[in-house]
Amino acid sequence: MAPVFEALSAAGIRTPIHRERVMKLVQSTKVRPGWLLEAGYNFETDLRRALSLWRDETATRFV
Repeated sequence: MAPVFEALSAAGIRTPIHRERVMKLVQSTKVRPGWLLEAGYNFETDLRRALSLWRDETATRFV
């Protein structure tokens, strides 16, 4: 898909699609659940509290 947008860009047609952003969506980050815990990372809060803080900081928009 990215080559299509690159061709349009080369032809002078601007699109809101950015190749690097598309690649970020399709390339795996290979995150392994539990790695931080195994590495001894100390979380400041649990998931429920973190989501609550995020909700409050973004006026319930979660953006």
